[in-house]
Amino acid sequence: MKALLVASSLFAVLALHAGAASAQPTGEAKELARSAYARGVSALERADYATAANEFLRADEALPSSVAKKSALDAAVRTDDANLAARVLNRTAPLHDDVAFAGPRRDLEERLGPKLARLRFECRATTCTVTLDGTRIAEKETLWLTVGRHVASTNVDGLASERAIDAVAGKLDTLTLAPPPAAPVVVAPPPPTPPPAESKGISPVWFWASAGVTVVVGGIATWSTLNLLSKHSDFADGNCASVGSPGCKSIAHDGRSADTRTVILLGATGVLAAATAVTGLFFVRWHDQRVGLAPVPGGGAVSLGGSWR
Repeated sequence: MKALLVASSLFAVLALHAGAASAQPTGEAKELARSAYARGVSALERADYATAANEFLRADEALPSSVAKKSALDAAVRTDDANLAARVLNRTAPLHDDVAFAGPRRDLEERLGPKLARLRFECRATTCTVTLDGTRIAEKETLWLTVGRHVASTNVDGLASERAIDAVAGKLDTLTLAPPPAAPVVVAPPPPTPPPAESKGISPVWFWASAGVTVVVGGIATWSTLNLLSKHSDFADGNCASVGSPGCKSIAHDGRSADTRTVILLGATGVLAAATAVTGLFFVRWHDQRVGLAPVPGGGAVSLGGSWR
């Protein structure tokens, strides 16, 4: 106990001189540090180690000093205050490799560490910051926490958010910060293939049927014409125009009937031929067909080419 008091007094003198020489603190900061350190020494004299450690931490806040940190650590080792242990361990973390700090820190971790939780964070984005309960945390630094809920304020690539941390005794949690996933690229589906245009027009079957009827009627008309010529030849050979015999009257009657029939058949053939041509040109559903009129010697002709269903 006496050695601790002597060491604390010596540390106070060294801390004030070191702070004045290096950081050039303000007079107010020096006074706050001196007063807090003095209260810490006074608490040590009363064996009030928890109060002493808290006062040494206040002195370190006012005027950062390894002396104040070491005094807080030495006092905290003598307490069973897990909350205080977490604060002291976090404050002395940068000095964990210092020989003067390594032993007391190890003792404090072994005694009160099982009552505390630990947290570290890793940044997988371009920039990350984490503030836990108002304290800024450096990346991959292990922070000691009291058991219970804490609030972490994070900023990942400029996107700020808050999340709750449930600290469990004896557990080390890693807070991994990554940029939010990129919004999926929505590719518009290709427009549906329009159905093939419905073919317009009638089937070529009707054209060929009409052509067939035209050929048949034309054939009958040809026969009728030949028959008419035969009747006329018989009428002329019998000199029926001047004789007027009963046989000539029969030939004349048959000739008039053949003439009427032939005129009707020739007219029907012409009408059917015209209708067939018009149907083929304008109404039949051809597929890549060529339908046209081609001049030929002595008249015109309809030409057709291609394929059909």
